[in-house]
Amino acid sequence: MASFPQLMGESDRPVSMHAEMTVLGAMLLEPEAIYQASEYLTTTDFALSSHREIYGAILSLVEEGTPVDLISLGNILRMRNSLDAVGGLPYLADLTYGIPRKLSVESYVRIIRDKAVAREGLSICDRYSIALKDQNQESGTIIHQMQLELMELSSAIMNKNRAETVGEIAPRVLKQILEERDNRSTDDALGYTYGVPDLDRMTKGMFPNEYTIILAETGGAKTAWLTQIILDNALKGRKAKLFSMEMTKEQMVRRMFAALSILVRAKDIRDPRFMGIHEAEDLIRTSAKLEKLGISIDGSRQLPLDQMLARARVAIQRDDAKIIAVDYLQLMRAPTTYKHMSDTERIEMVTLALRDLAADSAEYGAHVLALSQYSRPADGARGRPTNSRAKGSSSLEQSCQVMLHVVREQLEDRSLSNDVEIIIGKQREGKFGTVRAVFDEDHLRLKGVTA
Repeated sequence: MASFPQLMGESDRPVSMHAEMTVLGAMLLEPEAIYQASEYLTTTDFALSSHREIYGAILSLVEEGTPVDLISLGNILRMRNSLDAVGGLPYLADLTYGIPRKLSVESYVRIIRDKAVAREGLSICDRYSIALKDQNQESGTIIHQMQLELMELSSAIMNKNRAETVGEIAPRVLKQILEERDNRSTDDALGYTYGVPDLDRMTKGMFPNEYTIILAETGGAKTAWLTQIILDNALKGRKAKLFSMEMTKEQMVRRMFAALSILVRAKDIRDPRFMGIHEAEDLIRTSAKLEKLGISIDGSRQLPLDQMLARARVAIQRDDAKIIAVDYLQLMRAPTTYKHMSDTERIEMVTLALRDLAADSAEYGAHVLALSQYSRPADGARGRPTNSRAKGSSSLEQSCQVMLHVVREQLEDRSLSNDVEIIIGKQREGKFGTVRAVFDEDHLRLKGVTA
C-alpha cells in the first residue's frame, strides 16, 4: 500500500480519505463514476492536495476526449511535473485496489461534499474569530457578515443546482398539480393571497419562490396594501418578516391595528383622545389577535443588503417565514463591503439579490415582496405608470416574476381619489390586465370591486 499524501491545511480538519480515494479509483475504472463525481465536485472539495491534482487531471483528460486510465493519467501528471508529488504510479494504481466494477460513487461523493462544507464552515468561523479579536470593525458588523456567509454555506447541499432530466422533474410537477386539483379551498389564490379577490383570481396569488414588485407614486397606498397582504396571509397561518426602512416598527403596528380592527378607524389611532369605550375594547381585542400572528418587523433604517439577506434567510429557514416583505427597496444600502456604488448599481444589486433570495428558498417556499417608487418626470407631474419608470434601475422589471402598479388619480384639489387601479405590468405565467379596487381610508385597506 502506498503512503498517504499530506492533508491540505491543518490535520484536524474534517476529511474522509477513504471516500476521496474510492471516488478517484472508481473514476479510473468506470466512465459513469466520472459523470457522477464531476456533476457535484470541484477540485477544492478534495482535502488532500494530491487528490486535487489527480481529480483536476482526470477532468482535463475528459475535456480533451482522452480515455481515462492509469497510463494517460500518469502521463498528464508527469507533464505537469506533479506525478512524484501525488505518490507516483504506485499510488495511482493503489487507488483502484479493491474497487468493484460498476460501483456507484454517489454516497462517497456526498461524504466528500459534506466534509468540504464542514471545512469551509470552520474556516469562516476561524476568520471571523480573528476579526472579532482584532476589533478593526464593529462587532455587530462582523457578526452579520459571518452570519451571511454561514447561511450561504448552509445552502450548499447536494443536488441543489444540478441539472435534472424531465423524467425526474415530471413526477414532482404532477404531484403538485394533483394536489392543487384536490384543493377544496374556496380561496381565489392557489398561492398566497394579495388580499384583493379580483387580483387573486387573475394572478392565482403569490406563489412560493417568486418575487413581486409593487410600484406606486408617493401616497399611492402601497405601504397600506403591503400591510394588508402580510395580515391577510398571517391570518391564514403564514408567517412573515417585514423589513420596514421607511416607517418605525410602532408606526407599522399602528397601521395593522387600523387594518384589522372592526370599530377603530385610522384617524382614531392617530388621535385617540376621543376614542369611545367600545372602540377601546375593540382595540384590546385587536391587539390580542395581532399578538398571535407570526409577523416580525425589522425596523432598521437603511439596512445594508448583506445584513438584510442574512436576517431574511434566518427568518425563512429557522422561523418558517413564507413572506419576506421590503418597504422599500430604494432605501436599502449596498453591502458593507461596497464603499462606492452609484444609486443605479446599488438598486440593481438589491433587486437581483431579492430575486435570488426567493429562488434559493425552494425547499422552504418563501415569496419575496418589495415596494418600489417611480422616478418623477422632469416636470414633476405624476407620470403614466410603466415598468420602465421604476426608480433607479431598469433591472427591476427583468428581476421579478410579477410587477404591479397601484394608481390613484390626483383630483383637482390635489388630493388623491380613493378609486384605485391595480395594473398588472408583468406576469410571467399569466395575462396582463387591470383590477379595480377602493382604498378604505378608515381601515387602510384595498377593497375589491367586482364589475
